[in-house]
Amino acid sequence: MTPARRGKRLAIVCRCATHEALDTHGGKRQVDGPRRIQVTPGRLDGGPVLCGVCGQDFIPED
Repeated sequence: MTPARRGKRLAIVCRCATHEALDTHGGKRQVDGPRRIQVTPGRLDGGPVLCGVCGQDFIPED
């Protein structure tokens, strides 16, 4: 790992239209919009990150 990459995070998204999410009390609710997570560049170098809802690859956020 080079010093320039240390600690860097990239936002990646899946284009699922609707998915379930946990609320602050542990209950489930429907959420509209893409699923978004932040990962290190090294995580993406290791291969695609797959969505557990639709099975598609997460892609870098625009």
